[in-house]
Amino acid sequence: MRKGVGFAGTILHVDLTSNDVQKQPLNVEEARSVIGGWGMNALLAYRHLDRHVHAYSPQNPIIIGAGVLGGTLAPCADKVFATYKCPATGCIGTAVGSTRLSAMMKWAGYDHVIITGKAANPVYIHIADDDVQIRDASSIWGLDIAQATDELNRRHGARAAVLCIGPAGERQTNIGLALINKCSTLGRTLGGVMGSKNLKAVVVHGTRGLEVADGSRFMQTVDAITENHRTDQLREHWTKLGLFYVVPVWGKAGHFIHKNGTEAYPEDALLERFGPQVYEPLKRGTIACTSCMAGDKSVVSLERGGGCQSSFSLALLAVLAFGMRCGIDDLNQALYCLDLANRYGIDALGFANLFDWAVDLYSRGIISGEDTGGLELQHGFEMAVKLLEKVRQQEGFGSILGQGWLGAIDAIGRGSERYAIHVKGGDPDFDPRVTFGVETLGQATNPRAAHDMPVGGLMIALGRGPEFFAKIARRMGFPEEALERTSLEPPGDNLGRFLVHYENWCTVLNSLGICFRMQSSRLYSAESCAELYSSATGQSVSARELMAAAERAFNVYKAVNAREGFRRQHDKFPDRWMKDPLKFGDRELRIMDYFRTRNISAEDFERILDSYYEEHGWDVRQGVPTKEKLASLGLAEIGEDLERAGVYSH
Repeated sequence: MRKGVGFAGTILHVDLTSNDVQKQPLNVEEARSVIGGWGMNALLAYRHLDRHVHAYSPQNPIIIGAGVLGGTLAPCADKVFATYKCPATGCIGTAVGSTRLSAMMKWAGYDHVIITGKAANPVYIHIADDDVQIRDASSIWGLDIAQATDELNRRHGARAAVLCIGPAGERQTNIGLALINKCSTLGRTLGGVMGSKNLKAVVVHGTRGLEVADGSRFMQTVDAITENHRTDQLREHWTKLGLFYVVPVWGKAGHFIHKNGTEAYPEDALLERFGPQVYEPLKRGTIACTSCMAGDKSVVSLERGGGCQSSFSLALLAVLAFGMRCGIDDLNQALYCLDLANRYGIDALGFANLFDWAVDLYSRGIISGEDTGGLELQHGFEMAVKLLEKVRQQEGFGSILGQGWLGAIDAIGRGSERYAIHVKGGDPDFDPRVTFGVETLGQATNPRAAHDMPVGGLMIALGRGPEFFAKIARRMGFPEEALERTSLEPPGDNLGRFLVHYENWCTVLNSLGICFRMQSSRLYSAESCAELYSSATGQSVSARELMAAAERAFNVYKAVNAREGFRRQHDKFPDRWMKDPLKFGDRELRIMDYFRTRNISAEDFERILDSYYEEHGWDVRQGVPTKEKLASLGLAEIGEDLERAGVYSH
């Protein structure tokens, strides 16, 4: 396989301490063994991350990778990845972003960029094809993300992709995020890691394009997928409303949670205050990633901002975070807070969950004005704005919330953990008391901490039957021999086994760079992914081989976290989910199987975990890949390394 066909062919190394820039040829056969993209990021992380390195150490690398199909015409293949040690959780996580950074990296000639060290003064990295420079950022240090991004686009062109942090990240806030082009999140905690390196931004402008091996064959598959999307009756709804389109469905199920995880928002009030009819008049434009056909990102008018406009990858986050967790009943105010969080570089969902928890602690008398600096914590717009400012400045009670779950719990103590809802220190996206499926179970098992693998809405929606899951399993490339033992039928005992192969499918999507939003991922099958991969790279691969490479990649990802000390006991739900019901009107929701035929007890949950690890071929007691499993995947060296690290010690 020659350089520049499918893969760009180069890994860029940037050492901020020495100002050294090196270019290394990509070992394409090695990349192919884990697909590339997300999978190669995992392999590079295993090699470049020292065991137990501190998240803010100069030796904690930031590994940015483009999806294999990034920069091509493959529909919706614009995902880019950042792998690093997370300061809030201690996990080695891979964050996912979008817009045009993936394409710009590939067009500039790079599959991956590895950033190490720490600059003596604020800098940004500017990549323009072969020209890679570490530039002074003192004039933009302290600016918010929107201001700094606008200035960098003024200097380097509007087409450049800009990954940038805000003041929160500069102050090494554990919930400091980074945004691509003021819109798409790349790492809810990456901002603090970049700030620890005195790195304000990464600017990439590629002009070379990218060659695929067999253009005619590649376009046949692209055209078929495009036609499928073009004729989708729901496409107009996604383009017009984005995820606000699902508000009525999710609201009816109870997915909008408030009051620190104790109640689901009343359906009628939800639609009245946050329904599509409230959002649509505020929308001013649509934003799409480079090869996206849905264009579900949005430009929204902020009335509280004097009529100014702001871009959001997920405008619905204003409702999920600020509307629900912060108790803001006005969509304009919620959108304003989301914009403020984005400008400051603060993870909106992480902040809002911590805010909700802190208000609960205050109401219970666990914390008082002495802890909050005199603030009388209560839900509402004014308090949310005050605390966002304090997190940005890392002052007072804001410095406690800015530490994330584990740091804040440690700082407060006094039994505050009892009321916290987190997984491994990360913020869950969905509550299993509403629906217990691959997305919610995956929040416990995912090495990244709380973040489920690409969703696709598979089991977030209720009411799907065994026939649907049998059909979808075949489309997602489940091995023929696994179909019977992973079949999902009432009471859903095989959920853990099903999740294993679903994770492999999600790893295929991630590694290729294909968007996981339901209107995009539904267009693909394991067969079409294999066809695009083969025609793009010139290396023939079957759907089965692609799924095997995905399994290898996911095992590497799990192994690097096992080396950090994560075991089965960390793969668990918060106690409140297991013990306390979720109030929804006159009902009480408890964790039940997806088909809602029986309650899931703590013992049931452990049995599902047993089956999950068994299906993976991992050590059931510890929940980690065995030496034998890794060797069977061609990863014997990693198994030996884990043994030296004491992972298999009893």
